[in-house]
Amino acid sequence: IYTITPDPNYHITDVLVDTVSQGATNSYDFMNVTNGGHMIDATFAIDEYALTVASDYGAPNPAVGVSSNAWNTLINASVASPVIAGLTQYVCVGWTGGGSVPGSGTSNAVSFNITDITTLTWNWSTQVWLNLNPPANGSVDLSSGWYWHGTNLTLTATPASNYQFVT
Repeated sequence: IYTITPDPNYHITDVLVDTVSQGATNSYDFMNVTNGGHMIDATFAIDEYALTVASDYGAPNPAVGVSSNAWNTLINASVASPVIAGLTQYVCVGWTGGGSVPGSGTSNAVSFNITDITTLTWNWSTQVWLNLNPPANGSVDLSSGWYWHGTNLTLTATPASNYQFVT
């Protein structure tokens, strides 16, 4: 019996015995061996692992979906942030992962070497635009800008000198 053993992180793709494929087997038993010799040839390939990327917004790299990557490939994952949609914007607040990617992070980029089945999910929070246009005869203490959805804001209006609020 001949035993065929791939190097770590490789697998057998085919074994040829006297130019005839035996499939992806890890051993072969020669029967009734006589003079004249035989040839055995094994073909190996590097292991591949699935990377599943999920994101509700933006266009991440690698793209949303499943890709196959050779063992130990460096993955530089990122997503542009924010994603603006009118008066709403979505801000990447980090990622969660499993497999080869660390469990979580707070940026819009992460790098890792893929050595296992891996998932990467980009996490988002929502901001809304608050547009403030006080009249010329007064002011407010907040500025126009992006604010986190659900945040309670306190706005104080102040009349200009010689003006007052009418109730």
